[in-house]
Amino acid sequence: MRLTWHSFDLYWCVIVYLRNKIMAEIDVVKKVNSKRTTRKVVTDPVFGAHSAMSANVLPTYCDVMKAYLLRKHELKSASDRKEPSFTEVANSVISDIENLWQKSSIPIITHQKVMEKLKLYHDRYRNLLRPYKGRQHDAKYKAKIEDFLVHSMSQLFDIAACKCSDTANCTCEKERKVPAAERNFLEDQRHGRRMMIGGVDVKMTQRLQQRNKRKNMDFEKRAKFLALQSTAEAKGTCMSSSSSGEEEMSKDGNAEVEAVDSDTDYSAIGQISTQMRSPLSNLARECDRHGVSDRCAAALATAVLQDVGLVTGNDCAMVIDRSKVRRERKRKRKELQSTSLKKRLCGIYFDGRKDKTRTQVKRGKKSYPKIVVKEHITLVQEPNSEYLGHVTPDNGTFIFP
Repeated sequence: MRLTWHSFDLYWCVIVYLRNKIMAEIDVVKKVNSKRTTRKVVTDPVFGAHSAMSANVLPTYCDVMKAYLLRKHELKSASDRKEPSFTEVANSVISDIENLWQKSSIPIITHQKVMEKLKLYHDRYRNLLRPYKGRQHDAKYKAKIEDFLVHSMSQLFDIAACKCSDTANCTCEKERKVPAAERNFLEDQRHGRRMMIGGVDVKMTQRLQQRNKRKNMDFEKRAKFLALQSTAEAKGTCMSSSSSGEEEMSKDGNAEVEAVDSDTDYSAIGQISTQMRSPLSNLARECDRHGVSDRCAAALATAVLQDVGLVTGNDCAMVIDRSKVRRERKRKRKELQSTSLKKRLCGIYFDGRKDKTRTQVKRGKKSYPKIVVKEHITLVQEPNSEYLGHVTPDNGTFIFP
Protein backbone atom coordinates (compact mmCIF):
# COMPACT_ATOMS: atom_id res chain seq x y z
CA MET A 1 0.00 0.00 0.00
CA ARG A 2 1.37 3.28 -0.94
CA LEU A 3 1.04 6.24 1.53
CA THR A 4 0.32 9.66 0.26
CA TRP A 5 1.25 12.90 1.93
CA HIS A 6 -2.35 13.41 2.99
CA SER A 7 -2.61 10.05 4.78
CA PHE A 8 0.80 10.58 6.47
CA ASP A 9 -0.33 13.90 7.97
CA LEU A 10 -3.47 12.23 9.27
CA TYR A 11 -1.54 9.45 10.99
CA TRP A 12 0.86 11.97 12.53
CA CYS A 13 -1.99 14.05 13.95
CA VAL A 14 -3.53 10.97 15.55
CA ILE A 15 -0.22 10.01 17.20
CA VAL A 16 0.32 13.53 18.56
CA TYR A 17 -3.24 13.61 19.91
CA LEU A 18 -2.84 10.27 21.71
CA ARG A 19 0.50 11.33 23.17
CA ASN A 20 -0.93 14.56 24.57
CA LYS A 21 -3.86 12.72 26.09
CA ILE A 22 -1.62 10.18 27.80
CA MET A 23 0.64 12.90 29.22
CA ALA A 24 -2.38 14.77 30.57
CA GLU A 25 -3.60 11.65 32.35
CA ILE A 26 -0.14 11.08 33.83
CA ASP A 27 -0.10 14.64 35.19
CA VAL A 28 -3.50 14.11 36.82
CA VAL A 29 -2.32 10.90 38.47
CA LYS A 30 0.80 12.65 39.80
CA LYS A 31 -1.26 15.46 41.32
CA VAL A 32 -3.61 13.00 42.99
CA ASN A 33 -0.72 10.98 44.40
CA SER A 34 1.00 14.12 45.68
CA LYS A 35 -2.12 15.11 47.70
CA ARG A 36 -2.87 11.60 48.91
CA THR A 37 -2.43 11.24 52.69
CA THR A 38 -0.27 8.36 53.80
CA ARG A 39 0.79 7.12 57.22
CA LYS A 40 4.23 8.54 56.67
CA VAL A 41 2.82 12.03 56.14
CA VAL A 42 0.76 12.05 59.42
CA THR A 43 3.46 10.42 61.58
CA ASP A 44 5.81 12.49 63.71
CA PRO A 45 9.34 11.25 64.56
CA VAL A 46 8.81 12.13 68.24
CA PHE A 47 5.11 11.65 69.07
CA GLY A 48 4.17 9.14 66.36
CA ALA A 49 0.73 9.17 64.73
CA HIS A 50 -1.35 12.32 65.10
CA SER A 51 -4.58 11.99 67.11
CA ALA A 52 -7.25 14.07 68.81
CA MET A 53 -7.42 14.55 72.58
CA SER A 54 -9.52 12.24 74.70
CA ALA A 55 -12.72 13.74 76.13
CA ASN A 56 -12.58 11.73 79.38
CA VAL A 57 -9.20 12.74 80.88
CA LEU A 58 -7.15 15.89 81.17
CA PRO A 59 -4.51 16.02 78.42
CA THR A 60 -0.78 15.46 78.88
CA TYR A 61 1.90 17.28 76.91
CA CYS A 62 1.98 14.36 74.47
CA ASP A 63 -1.80 14.54 73.91
CA VAL A 64 -1.63 18.29 73.33
CA MET A 65 1.21 18.02 70.80
CA LYS A 66 -0.52 15.20 68.89
CA ALA A 67 -3.69 17.28 68.69
CA TYR A 68 -1.64 20.31 67.63
CA LEU A 69 0.09 18.38 64.81
CA LEU A 70 -3.22 16.89 63.65
CA ARG A 71 -4.89 20.29 63.54
CA LYS A 72 -1.90 21.72 61.69
CA HIS A 73 -2.11 18.95 59.07
CA GLU A 74 -5.86 19.52 58.62
CA LEU A 75 -5.43 23.26 58.08
CA LYS A 76 -2.57 22.65 55.70
CA SER A 77 -4.62 20.17 53.63
CA ALA A 78 -7.70 22.39 53.55
CA SER A 79 -5.89 25.45 52.20
CA ASP A 80 -3.29 26.15 49.53
CA ARG A 81 -0.88 27.75 51.99
CA LYS A 82 2.41 26.10 52.73
CA GLU A 83 2.38 26.26 56.55
CA PRO A 84 -0.35 27.62 58.89
CA SER A 85 0.84 29.96 61.62
CA PHE A 86 1.40 28.77 65.19
CA THR A 87 -1.21 31.14 66.61
CA GLU A 88 -3.90 29.92 64.22
CA VAL A 89 -3.33 26.28 65.10
CA ALA A 90 -2.78 26.89 68.82
CA ASN A 91 -6.01 28.89 69.29
CA SER A 92 -8.06 25.94 68.05
CA VAL A 93 -6.23 23.43 70.24
CA ILE A 94 -6.29 25.66 73.34
CA SER A 95 -10.05 26.08 73.02
CA ASP A 96 -10.45 22.29 73.25
CA ILE A 97 -8.09 22.15 76.24
CA GLU A 98 -9.97 24.88 78.10
CA ASN A 99 -13.29 23.13 77.45
CA LEU A 100 -11.92 19.93 78.99
CA TRP A 101 -10.70 21.72 82.13
CA GLN A 102 -13.95 23.66 82.46
CA LYS A 103 -15.83 20.39 82.10
CA SER A 104 -13.99 19.13 85.17
CA SER A 105 -15.00 22.30 87.13
CA ILE A 106 -11.40 23.35 87.88
CA PRO A 107 -10.42 27.06 87.68
CA ILE A 108 -7.80 27.69 84.97
CA ILE A 109 -5.34 30.39 83.98
CA THR A 110 -6.01 32.92 81.23
CA HIS A 111 -5.98 32.13 77.51
CA GLN A 112 -2.80 34.14 76.99
CA LYS A 113 -0.97 32.20 79.72
CA VAL A 114 -2.00 28.90 78.13
CA MET A 115 -0.74 30.18 74.77
CA GLU A 116 2.65 31.05 76.30
CA LYS A 117 2.87 27.64 77.97
CA LEU A 118 2.17 25.83 74.68
CA LYS A 119 4.56 28.08 72.76
CA LEU A 120 7.39 27.34 75.18
CA TYR A 121 6.93 23.57 74.84
CA HIS A 122 6.53 23.83 71.06
CA ASP A 123 9.89 25.63 70.87
CA ARG A 124 11.52 22.82 72.82
CA TYR A 125 10.00 20.32 70.39
CA ARG A 126 11.29 22.26 67.36
CA ASN A 127 14.78 22.54 68.84
CA LEU A 128 14.82 18.78 69.39
CA LEU A 129 13.91 18.07 65.75
CA ARG A 130 16.37 20.56 64.27
CA PRO A 131 19.25 18.03 63.80
CA TYR A 132 16.90 15.10 63.01
CA LYS A 133 17.95 14.55 59.37
CA GLY A 134 21.63 14.28 60.17
CA ARG A 135 21.35 12.40 63.50
CA GLN A 136 18.26 10.22 63.10
CA HIS A 137 20.40 7.05 63.26
CA ASP A 138 22.52 8.23 66.21
CA ALA A 139 21.94 6.17 69.38
CA LYS A 140 22.35 9.14 71.75
CA TYR A 141 19.94 11.24 69.73
CA LYS A 142 17.38 8.40 69.71
CA ALA A 143 17.67 8.11 73.50
CA LYS A 144 17.14 11.85 73.82
CA ILE A 145 13.97 11.66 71.74
CA GLU A 146 12.74 8.70 73.81
CA ASP A 147 13.29 10.57 77.08
CA PHE A 148 11.42 13.58 75.69
CA LEU A 149 8.49 11.35 74.70
CA VAL A 150 8.34 9.55 78.06
CA HIS A 151 8.36 12.86 79.94
CA SER A 152 5.60 14.27 77.73
CA MET A 153 3.40 11.20 78.28
CA SER A 154 3.72 11.31 82.08
CA GLN A 155 3.48 15.10 82.58
CA LEU A 156 0.05 16.75 82.76
CA PHE A 157 -0.46 19.90 80.69
CA ASP A 158 -1.41 21.68 83.90
CA ILE A 159 -3.31 24.95 83.39
CA ALA A 160 -5.01 24.97 86.79
CA ALA A 161 -5.06 28.37 88.47
CA CYS A 162 -4.00 26.76 91.78
CA LYS A 163 -0.40 25.46 91.79
CA CYS A 164 -0.32 24.34 95.43
CA SER A 165 1.08 20.86 95.96
CA ASP A 166 -1.34 20.32 98.87
CA THR A 167 -4.75 21.43 97.60
CA ALA A 168 -6.37 20.74 100.98
CA ASN A 169 -4.22 23.47 102.60
CA CYS A 170 -4.32 25.84 99.64
CA THR A 171 -3.40 29.48 100.27
CA CYS A 172 -4.65 30.84 96.93
CA GLU A 173 -7.49 33.30 96.47
CA LYS A 174 -11.05 32.00 96.55
CA GLU A 175 -11.51 32.33 92.78
CA ARG A 176 -8.37 30.25 92.12
CA LYS A 177 -8.99 27.45 94.61
CA VAL A 178 -9.87 23.96 93.42
CA PRO A 179 -13.34 22.83 94.62
CA ALA A 180 -13.25 20.21 97.36
CA ALA A 181 -15.12 17.71 95.19
CA GLU A 182 -12.48 17.94 92.42
CA ARG A 183 -9.28 17.84 94.49
CA ASN A 184 -8.87 14.05 94.36
CA PHE A 185 -9.44 14.06 90.60
CA LEU A 186 -6.80 16.76 90.03
CA GLU A 187 -4.26 14.92 92.20
CA ASP A 188 -4.95 11.71 90.26
CA GLN A 189 -4.51 13.43 86.90
CA ARG A 190 -1.20 14.91 88.02
CA HIS A 191 0.22 11.55 89.13
CA GLY A 192 -1.61 8.22 88.69
CA ARG A 193 -4.16 9.17 85.99
CA ARG A 194 -6.66 6.43 86.81
CA MET A 195 -9.82 8.54 87.11
CA MET A 196 -11.95 9.71 84.19
CA ILE A 197 -14.44 12.48 83.54
CA GLY A 198 -17.92 10.98 83.64
CA GLY A 199 -21.32 12.29 82.66
CA VAL A 200 -23.28 15.09 84.29
CA ASP A 201 -23.41 14.86 88.10
CA VAL A 202 -27.07 15.61 88.76
CA LYS A 203 -26.73 16.17 92.51
CA MET A 204 -23.73 18.47 92.19
CA THR A 205 -25.39 20.36 89.33
CA GLN A 206 -28.51 20.97 91.42
CA ARG A 207 -26.36 22.10 94.34
CA LEU A 208 -24.47 24.57 92.17
CA GLN A 209 -27.68 25.88 90.65
CA GLN A 210 -29.18 26.47 94.08
CA ARG A 211 -26.00 28.21 95.21
CA ASN A 212 -26.05 30.52 92.20
CA LYS A 213 -29.73 31.19 92.76
CA ARG A 214 -29.08 32.22 96.37
CA LYS A 215 -26.24 34.49 95.29
CA ASN A 216 -28.41 36.15 92.67
CA MET A 217 -31.24 36.68 95.15
CA ASP A 218 -28.82 38.16 97.69
CA PHE A 219 -27.38 40.45 95.03
CA GLU A 220 -30.86 41.63 93.99
CA LYS A 221 -31.83 42.29 97.61
CA ARG A 222 -28.72 44.34 98.23
CA ALA A 223 -29.19 46.30 95.03
CA LYS A 224 -32.82 47.01 95.92
CA PHE A 225 -31.86 48.05 99.44
CA LEU A 226 -29.17 50.43 98.20
CA ALA A 227 -31.57 51.91 95.65
CA LEU A 228 -34.25 52.47 98.29
CA GLN A 229 -31.73 53.93 100.71
CA SER A 230 -30.35 56.37 98.15
CA THR A 231 -33.87 57.38 97.12
CA ALA A 232 -34.86 57.97 100.74
CA GLU A 233 -31.78 60.07 101.39
CA ALA A 234 -32.32 62.10 98.25
CA LYS A 235 -35.92 62.84 99.18
CA GLY A 236 -35.04 63.68 102.79
CA THR A 237 -37.09 60.92 104.36
CA CYS A 238 -36.66 59.76 107.91
CA MET A 239 -37.33 56.15 108.83
CA SER A 240 -37.75 54.93 112.41
CA SER A 241 -38.10 51.38 113.70
CA SER A 242 -41.00 50.63 116.10
CA SER A 243 -41.04 47.83 118.68
CA SER A 244 -43.05 45.58 116.37
CA GLY A 245 -40.49 46.03 113.55
CA GLU A 246 -42.75 48.14 111.27
CA GLU A 247 -41.19 51.10 109.47
CA GLU A 248 -42.96 54.45 109.53
CA MET A 249 -42.03 57.56 107.66
CA SER A 250 -42.75 61.20 108.28
CA LYS A 251 -45.73 62.68 106.52
CA ASP A 252 -43.84 64.80 104.01
CA GLY A 253 -41.26 62.12 103.18
CA ASN A 254 -43.94 59.42 102.91
CA ALA A 255 -45.91 61.42 100.39
CA GLU A 256 -42.86 62.10 98.25
CA VAL A 257 -41.60 58.49 98.25
CA GLU A 258 -45.08 57.07 97.54
CA ALA A 259 -45.16 59.30 94.49
CA VAL A 260 -41.99 57.60 93.25
CA ASP A 261 -42.98 53.99 94.04
CA SER A 262 -46.35 53.30 95.67
CA ASP A 263 -45.79 49.51 95.87
CA THR A 264 -42.52 49.66 97.87
CA ASP A 265 -42.56 47.94 101.27
CA TYR A 266 -40.10 49.69 103.57
CA SER A 267 -40.56 47.11 106.33
CA ALA A 268 -38.38 44.76 104.25
CA ILE A 269 -35.40 47.12 104.54
CA GLY A 270 -34.76 46.14 108.13
CA GLN A 271 -34.86 42.44 107.19
CA ILE A 272 -32.16 42.70 104.50
CA SER A 273 -28.87 41.65 106.04
CA THR A 274 -25.63 39.91 105.25
CA GLN A 275 -24.23 36.94 107.12
CA MET A 276 -22.17 37.37 110.27
CA ARG A 277 -18.64 36.34 109.29
CA SER A 278 -16.58 37.75 112.20
CA PRO A 279 -14.99 35.20 114.57
CA LEU A 280 -16.31 35.18 118.14
CA SER A 281 -13.68 33.13 119.94
CA ASN A 282 -13.67 35.23 123.12
CA LEU A 283 -17.46 35.10 123.39
CA ALA A 284 -17.39 31.31 122.94
CA ARG A 285 -14.71 30.91 125.62
CA GLU A 286 -16.58 33.02 128.16
CA CYS A 287 -19.86 31.22 127.45
CA ASP A 288 -18.21 27.88 128.25
CA ARG A 289 -16.54 29.35 131.34
CA HIS A 290 -19.77 30.69 132.86
CA GLY A 291 -22.14 28.00 131.54
CA VAL A 292 -24.30 30.31 129.42
CA SER A 293 -26.58 28.66 126.83
CA ASP A 294 -26.35 29.45 123.12
CA ARG A 295 -29.68 31.25 123.04
CA CYS A 296 -28.88 33.46 126.03
CA ALA A 297 -25.40 34.25 124.70
CA ALA A 298 -26.80 35.27 121.31
CA ALA A 299 -29.44 37.51 122.92
CA LEU A 300 -26.93 39.21 125.23
CA ALA A 301 -24.34 39.76 122.49
CA THR A 302 -26.92 41.20 120.09
CA ALA A 303 -28.27 43.50 122.82
CA VAL A 304 -24.77 44.86 123.44
CA LEU A 305 -24.29 45.52 119.72
CA GLN A 306 -27.62 47.35 119.64
CA ASP A 307 -26.57 49.55 122.55
CA VAL A 308 -23.29 50.54 120.90
CA GLY A 309 -25.07 51.24 117.59
CA LEU A 310 -23.67 48.42 115.45
CA VAL A 311 -27.13 46.84 114.98
CA THR A 312 -29.94 49.11 113.85
CA GLY A 313 -33.25 48.75 112.08
CA ASN A 314 -31.57 49.43 108.74
CA ASP A 315 -28.38 47.44 109.30
CA CYS A 316 -28.73 43.91 110.68
CA ALA A 317 -25.45 42.55 109.37
CA MET A 318 -23.93 42.14 112.87
CA VAL A 319 -26.85 40.28 114.44
CA ILE A 320 -25.69 37.12 116.28
CA ASP A 321 -27.94 34.06 116.39
CA ARG A 322 -27.63 30.94 118.53
CA SER A 323 -26.36 28.86 115.60
CA LYS A 324 -23.42 31.24 115.22
CA VAL A 325 -22.63 30.90 118.93
CA ARG A 326 -22.87 27.10 118.75
CA ARG A 327 -20.46 26.92 115.80
CA GLU A 328 -17.98 29.26 117.48
CA ARG A 329 -18.04 27.25 120.72
CA LYS A 330 -17.40 24.04 118.81
CA ARG A 331 -14.53 25.60 116.86
CA LYS A 332 -12.97 27.09 120.02
CA ARG A 333 -13.13 23.75 121.84
CA LYS A 334 -11.34 22.00 118.97
CA GLU A 335 -8.71 24.73 118.93
CA LEU A 336 -8.07 24.42 122.67
CA GLN A 337 -7.90 20.63 122.46
CA SER A 338 -5.38 20.73 119.63
CA THR A 339 -3.13 23.17 121.51
CA SER A 340 -3.31 21.21 124.75
CA LEU A 341 -2.38 17.94 123.06
CA LYS A 342 0.78 19.47 121.62
CA LYS A 343 2.13 20.20 125.13
CA ARG A 344 3.32 17.11 126.98
CA LEU A 345 2.98 16.85 130.73
CA CYS A 346 6.53 16.28 132.01
CA GLY A 347 7.62 15.04 135.43
CA ILE A 348 11.00 15.59 137.09
CA TYR A 349 12.38 12.79 139.25
CA PHE A 350 15.28 12.98 141.70
CA ASP A 351 17.79 10.42 142.81
CA GLY A 352 21.24 10.66 144.34
CA ARG A 353 24.10 9.16 146.29
CA LYS A 354 27.27 10.17 148.10
CA ASP A 355 30.39 9.55 146.05
CA LYS A 356 34.10 10.07 146.59
CA THR A 357 35.20 12.92 144.39
CA ARG A 358 38.77 13.95 143.56
CA THR A 359 39.26 17.71 143.95
CA GLN A 360 42.10 20.25 144.20
CA VAL A 361 42.64 21.95 147.53
CA LYS A 362 44.65 25.17 147.45
CA ARG A 363 47.05 25.83 150.29
CA GLY A 364 48.93 29.06 149.93
CA LYS A 365 50.22 29.25 146.39
CA LYS A 366 50.11 25.52 145.76
CA SER A 367 47.24 23.12 144.99
CA TYR A 368 47.10 19.62 146.41
CA PRO A 369 44.86 16.71 145.33
CA LYS A 370 42.31 15.51 147.82
CA ILE A 371 39.46 13.02 147.86
CA VAL A 372 36.28 14.31 149.47
CA VAL A 373 32.80 12.84 149.84
CA LYS A 374 30.12 14.80 147.93
CA GLU A 375 26.43 14.24 147.39
CA HIS A 376 25.33 14.10 143.72
CA ILE A 377 21.61 14.53 142.93
CA THR A 378 20.55 13.32 139.46
CA LEU A 379 17.62 14.93 137.61
CA VAL A 380 15.57 12.74 135.21
CA GLN A 381 12.57 13.77 133.06
CA GLU A 382 9.68 11.42 132.44
CA PRO A 383 8.38 10.05 130.13
CA ASN A 384 11.28 8.49 128.14
CA SER A 385 13.65 8.85 131.13
CA GLU A 386 15.63 11.75 129.66
CA TYR A 387 18.72 12.76 131.66
CA LEU A 388 18.68 16.46 132.53
CA GLY A 389 21.86 16.74 134.61
CA HIS A 390 23.03 16.62 138.23
CA VAL A 391 23.55 19.11 141.03
CA THR A 392 25.70 19.14 144.17
CA PRO A 393 24.53 21.04 147.29
CA ASP A 394 27.10 23.32 148.84
CA ASN A 395 26.12 22.31 152.36
CA GLY A 396 23.59 20.14 154.04
CA THR A 397 22.18 16.78 153.02
CA PHE A 398 19.28 16.08 150.67
CA ILE A 399 16.52 14.16 152.39
CA PHE A 400 14.75 11.70 150.07
CA PRO A 401 11.11 10.97 150.82
